[in-house]
This record gives sequence, structure tokens and C-alpha cells, in this order.
Amino acid sequence: MDKAFSITGIIKGDFDLLVIFYQSLIDNPPTYLTVTEEADYIALLSDYIKKCKIAVGDKDGAKIIVQDRIDNPDSELDQLCATMDLNNIELLEVIEDTSKQQDNVEDKMKRITGIMKKNSECWTRYNSLIGFNTEDYENTPLPTKVTLNNYPNPFNPETTIKYYLPEQSDVKLSVYNIRGQKVKQLANDHFDSGYHTIRWDGTDKNNKSVSSGIYFYRIETERSNITQKMMLLK
Repeated sequence: MDKAFSITGIIKGDFDLLVIFYQSLIDNPPTYLTVTEEADYIALLSDYIKKCKIAVGDKDGAKIIVQDRIDNPDSELDQLCATMDLNNIELLEVIEDTSKQQDNVEDKMKRITGIMKKNSECWTRYNSLIGFNTEDYENTPLPTKVTLNNYPNPFNPETTIKYYLPEQSDVKLSVYNIRGQKVKQLANDHFDSGYHTIRWDGTDKNNKSVSSGIYFYRIETERSNITQKMMLLK
């Protein structure tokens, strides 16, 4: 699923084709799935359709998908994740408001702060439900797969991308815009196993500042490819 989204969507920019593909899978689920497995299968595909709709600017369509998860959650954890998804869509709408009037700028910052506060409250509740604490995190064994994340997210003006390699590998790390166009290549080298970090300062390959919005960052190693999403606020 992730490979289809990365190649057809992010690389080729054909998100409409992806929606048709994912919907066909939802309409014809494998017959060997149990009721619970089928529900998880449909939820996963619906989430990819949501991502596609956001990518093409159909935020209302994405909201409908997320709101259905909020209204009909499998669990409180699922409802919290859906709520944060809805908050992030609303955050994107605020960011893309191009009005330059001073009162609207001040209102925009208040709305952004309010949305981020709601997400913070959701994360606090989420962590309490799963019993997360910092001591447990520090004692967690090293991962066995490639991992990829960034902090802060959303960010302004820069963010740090952190990735883990379970073994030494050739690595390509690039940033793409919402249309699937490569914005900048951040790494193309051989790296030892372990954790690595690289900073992206919100500039393109010509070192010009890019606009606010959603960007994708993708790591390609000898064994796996991973794509994650980040949001630049200005």
C-alpha cells in the first residue's frame, strides 16, 4: 500500500488514479479475511484515500472520511487518532489562507495555536491509554527496521529529520512537495548502522525558501523505502 502511494502518488502525482485503485480494493475485500481483519483492511485503505484527497486539495472529502472514524471508532485510541487527523486538516486550511490583512494574520495564529493545543491534549490522552512513559522509552531495544521521523512537526523555519539504519547502507533522502516534485535531495551517500540526523531549512535545491504547506520526505535504502509527511508553517 505504501509503495503504491509513494510511487503512483508522490513520485508520479496521479492521486486520482490511486483513489480509484484503493476504492476498488475496498469494494472487493479478500474473502479469507475475518470480520475484524476486514474492518482493519478497510480502515487502512480509507486512510490512504484520505491522504490522496488532501494531496489534490479535496479537504472536505478528507474530512468526511475522518469524521466517519470519529463517529464510528473501533476504540478510543482510533478516535483520538482520527481527531488529530481532523485537526491537522483544519490546520492545513488555516495555513493555506493567503489573506494578508493584519486582523486575519492575528486570527490565523490564534487558530493555529488552538489546534496545536487540541492535538497536544489528544497526545496526552493517547499516551495515558497505552501506558507510555519516558523510562519505558529509554529502555526500549534498538529497532530492527529502518525508521524515519522529524521534529518539530509542524515546523518553522527548520526541522531535523532523524532516521535509523539497522545495518550500513547506501541512503538517499529527499524532500517532495504535494505535487510529487522533488524539492531537494538531503543525502546521497553510504552510512553506517545506527541513528543519523539531517537538518532541512525549508529551502529548495537552489537554496530558495519554499512556501508553507505539506511536504513529504522519503528515505531509500538498499532494503526498504519509507515516506513520511511534515508541515511547514510560516
